[in-house]
Amino acid sequence: MDPLSQLTGGIGHIDLTTAQIGLRLAAAFILGVIVALTYRRVHKAFAYSYSMVVGIIMISMIVCTVLMVIDNSLARAFGLMGALAIIRFRMPIKDIKDIMFLFLAIGNGIACGAGHYKIATIGVLATVIVSILMYMTRFGGPQRSGQVLLKIFATRELLEKGSDFFDKILEKHCYSHSLVEMHMGRTRDCEVIYSVRLAEDENVQGLLNELSSSDAIEQVVILSAIHNMDVQ
Repeated sequence: MDPLSQLTGGIGHIDLTTAQIGLRLAAAFILGVIVALTYRRVHKAFAYSYSMVVGIIMISMIVCTVLMVIDNSLARAFGLMGALAIIRFRMPIKDIKDIMFLFLAIGNGIACGAGHYKIATIGVLATVIVSILMYMTRFGGPQRSGQVLLKIFATRELLEKGSDFFDKILEKHCYSHSLVEMHMGRTRDCEVIYSVRLAEDENVQGLLNELSSSDAIEQVVILSAIHNMDVQ
């Protein structure tokens, strides 16, 4: 057989039995479910999406199917590349963990579609275990040092007097504090944001009560300072 026939040969023929196809799809599905359940376990951000969980399983099976269709045919590969190039993906990725799990689903589909079950199983399980361990140990995450964002809604008259009023209260209840942002409206719509680190023996409720006791302060809000608002 000439080299061109070796590259393009078998365009209309796939040398796989129904049992083999079913086994590869089943392996992609089972491992995809494991990946999806792990994603659901470790992903607690507000960007969590049910469609991502379903998509991880479906991507595993779809990529597996594509790999079986391509097999060893270069012609099929180029044909599928041209067909998939028409699709335009516009889904925004809000968390780097979403990208990680999508790549894991694609890798799972590729390994299962090629019939490398051992590689697929070991790769998925190893990644899942590492992901869970990093989540449980909060590897690389910020320390829980009492760092929060304090958002205060006050009258314009109070803000025009300067920050002495806030500094006295914050120095009493906080280990450190710094002004992050200030907005002053034309009337009473004014707000100020502080980044504060609470003292080790300080209860946040005491700080809120003292700030709220002033008639010039309309509302006080505590925001988490953890990156991406990832709730643990």
